[in-house]
Amino acid sequence: MSWLNTRKTFGPLPTDIANKIRFGMRAPVALERIWVDPKKISWAIAHPAEIGLNNESSEYAFYEHFHIQAEQSVGRVVCAKEYEPALVPLERVKKIDACLMHWVHGLSWEEAGAIDNLLFKIKVTGRPQSGCHTHSDVISRYRKLDDIFEAVRVSGSLSSKLSRGRLIRRERDGINIHLGHDGMPIFGSSGTHRLAMAIALGLDRIPASLGFVDKSALPYLKKLRR
Repeated sequence: MSWLNTRKTFGPLPTDIANKIRFGMRAPVALERIWVDPKKISWAIAHPAEIGLNNESSEYAFYEHFHIQAEQSVGRVVCAKEYEPALVPLERVKKIDACLMHWVHGLSWEEAGAIDNLLFKIKVTGRPQSGCHTHSDVISRYRKLDDIFEAVRVSGSLSSKLSRGRLIRRERDGINIHLGHDGMPIFGSSGTHRLAMAIALGLDRIPASLGFVDKSALPYLKKLRR
């Protein structure tokens, strides 16, 4: 289970305090809610299993290192060398590709490769993924995702924690988005299916949970917070 899902985020974090001292009122807040146009997301920092790498591959450790570093850098202001080597095109993320093949092009989950992709990740990591242990768990999960997709299609939007109270500033467990050079949105480690839903439905504004921020992206935060 990732740092993003286990970290308690209800009060100020040490990173937030350090950011305020360095950057003042424009400072990023770990996991804060931002609003992003999903059509502008072209890059990702993905777990190596998400891009089809076996743990025996020479590239596996490289991408795993950057993936872990990105998760542990939530709320930090970073420089390009800390993330750019690991950027992959969003379409390389197999889960995203499978979702679009299913929801946009009408393939079954099996035909789109979603079932095999998740079973592969369970095997490679040696632990449950998305609450799934077995093949039947995976089948059940994708049936539920179809129900969620239909609800999002009908409502025309993805819900935010804002809808559960205006005092909730952090979008905990939301779609994880890092900000790269000049505010470039980079997909991170959580919310893959929700992002795929937004892309499939052509949504132009979705709530996201802020990860790390390139120093050059600080001026863009004000707009993304609106």
